[in-house]
Order: sequence, then C-alpha cells, then structure tokens
Amino acid sequence: MRNIILLILLQFSSLIFAQPGSLDNTFDNGPSAITYGIIYSTIIQPDGKIILGGSFYTTSGKWVLNLTRLNPDGSLDMSFNTGTGANDTVKAIVLQPDGKIIIGGEFYNYNGTQINRIARLNSDGSIDTSFNPGQGPNDDILNIALQSDGKIIIGGYLYTFNGTLINRMARLNTDGSLDNTFNLGIIPTNWIECTLIQPDGKIIIAGSFNYNNGRVARLNADGSLDSTFNIGIATDHVESMLLQPDGKIIIGGEFLNFNGTGKNNIVRLNTDGSVDASFNPGLILTHDNNGIKLRGRISTMSLQPDGKIIIGGWFDNFNGTIRNNIARLNADGSLDLTFAPITAASNLGSGAGFNVTSSAIQSDGKIIIGGQFTTYDGIPTNIIIRLNNNLLPPIASAQSVCLNATISSLTALGTNLKWYASATSTTPLATTSILVPSTYYVS
Repeated sequence: MRNIILLILLQFSSLIFAQPGSLDNTFDNGPSAITYGIIYSTIIQPDGKIILGGSFYTTSGKWVLNLTRLNPDGSLDMSFNTGTGANDTVKAIVLQPDGKIIIGGEFYNYNGTQINRIARLNSDGSIDTSFNPGQGPNDDILNIALQSDGKIIIGGYLYTFNGTLINRMARLNTDGSLDNTFNLGIIPTNWIECTLIQPDGKIIIAGSFNYNNGRVARLNADGSLDSTFNIGIATDHVESMLLQPDGKIIIGGEFLNFNGTGKNNIVRLNTDGSVDASFNPGLILTHDNNGIKLRGRISTMSLQPDGKIIIGGWFDNFNGTIRNNIARLNADGSLDLTFAPITAASNLGSGAGFNVTSSAIQSDGKIIIGGQFTTYDGIPTNIIIRLNNNLLPPIASAQSVCLNATISSLTALGTNLKWYASATSTTPLATTSILVPSTYYVS
C-alpha cells in the first residue's frame, strides 16, 4: 500500500492567545484582595461580579470577614456592605433570581444581628429582615440548593431546625420557616455534603452519610426516597456533584471504589444511578507526601458548555500525568492535555500550590478558582484567581496517509478544528474530501 505525504500548515489570526489554564493577569490575582484563609463557595452574578464565601479576611481597602463581593476585575466591591460580615465560616451561597443572596455555614451572627447558620441578604449585602429562620439549624450547613418555586433545600451536619427534629436536611419556605411537607425518607448516619435539584424536582444528595452502605441517593420532591435510582456505594465520602444537560451525574470525592467498579475519586452516573462505563478517567489522583503516595480528592467541579469538566481539589497527578490541584477533563473523563499552566523552568504544569475548593465559569469561558493556595504556577497569588480559557492555535505537522484517505484522517492538536484547501479559503473542507499530495491549512 502506497502512502502520500501531506504538508500541513497552520492558519493563524491576529489574536493573542493565552494558554488555557494559565493565570489571567487582567484579574487582581495579587494580595490586594483576599489574602488569608480559604474560599469554599464562589458565585458569579449576571453582571459579572463575584460573591465569595469561606473563612478569610483582608484589611486591604476595607475590612472583609468570611463573605465579600469582587468586581469583574477582581478588586473589592466597595458597594457590597457586609459590615462586620459573618462571624464564622460561610460554606454555601445561592443567588436568587431577584438578586438576593442566601448564605449558610457555621456563623451565628451577621453584622451584629444574631442569626444562626443561615441568612438571606439583600443585593447590597445588608441582611434581609423578611427572612426569619427562628432558631435555625442546630449545626453547620454545608450546602444550599434553590428550587424553581423559591423554596430552599439545606443540608449538612444539622439534625434539628428551629427546634424541630430533622435528618441532616430540611426544606425552607421562602420566608425562612421550616416546610413541614418535606419529610426525608431516609435517615442518614452522617452529614450530607452536596445537593443537586433536577429539572423534574427530584433531589440528589451525597456526602459521608451511610444509607444501606450508600453515599449517593435520590429523593422525590417530597423528600421520600426514589427507589428507581440505584444507591451509590462509595468507599469514602463524596464532596462534589455536577448535573449534565443530558441528566447524567458526575460524582467527585475521596472514594477509592464506587459500586464495585474500581472507579476512584470521580465517576459519572446514568440517570438511574448506574455507573456510566463510557466515562473512563483511569486510575487517578494521588498526592505525594514525603515519598508516600496518598489518595487525592476532588472538592469542586464545574461544567463547561462544551462538556469539558474543570476539577479542583488536592492531588499532584491525574492518571500519571502531573497536575497540581487543578485539571480539565474531556467529556469522556480523559485528561485534557491542552489545559495546563506551563512552568518555564520545567515545562511541567505546576498548577495551584495547595487545595482548590471552589470553582466557577464566567460567561466568557474564563475560570474562577478559590481555595487555600497562595501560589499558582509558582507565582504568588491570593486565594481567589482567574484562569485564561482561550483556544490555542492548532498544532500540526507533515503527515503520511494512505491513498484515498479523507480529511477525517488528518490529525492536529486543537479545538473545533476546520481544514481548508488554501490559506485564503473561507469554506472548510468536508470530512469526506479525498486527500491528494498538497498543502492543507487548519484553523
């Protein structure tokens, strides 16, 4: 069989490209914003402003304690009036359609007002006095989810709310009172770490609880157990979840095995809770501690519009490839090699210097990550930064293909590639176009 040699050229535009995953220097990544502590929750408003919750403070510009809002450029939003803020950690934030902000966590005071572990704020950061949870929960809130009717799902360590016995989870009315029509159909033996609400109103819960040896379950809208969903049996806790547009569910955490499949740290479930075998990240996520390999964990995940998945947590490699605490996966679970910060000295992705615990994707595709790190790619930063996510120019080289090969036989590194017969052509070639010895152009 004879081969033909094709010369592949690259078609560039005048745009300046930034490596996906590299530090965005147009964002205030330095110590002038949030300097000390850890970020647990990140919410991007429709106007591009960024609400942050965690355990942190700063004295730069104004005193900020555990909750703040940034302008789109990363500077502190001085119009967000939290006063003295929350007196303890903010673990979860939800933004209502009307711009009001629900926060939950470990605090029991907000700007001098005694309010126990959950509060609703007006859009300017002041407390919304129309929201009255009474005594509130008896223990910490780890997650909040908002139903389409405005009712509020909370989960965490709590087992009473305003004096009423509940089981780690409750639903609140829009005024903050307990919704007594919601009756949890399971009795979790430990905390609920994350909650998702499906478009049909069903509720997926995950965490460290042990219900029939499972750590993932689905509830009907009234709180009863959905028996059509397979209980997810993980060897350790689940920390994060994503719901795909097709209804599949991505689970991340610290587990070494899920439902007996050998899947560790991350797994995708079909709509019935069964493991999706087409999602195959391999053996992943370890952390080297003085030569001893420890299991890693995934603490946060964000889904891009193209189906790729940002993961953050505590790890130093992904399936044998160096990645420090931040990575991007393809839709099939494999590592996306186009996403990595580059360290000039080693040409290896150095990533975040410590734990990544929150993430969010802006409308322009750029990525906000927060955590406990103070460096990124070896550069000193604060604990909330923004990463570039631009497309790279495609990379290709001369290739040898068989006679009668088509455009689909050509290979190049890049995203959304299109092939052309000339540098000035505006009409891409069909994938079925037969190749001849020639120069082709990729964009």
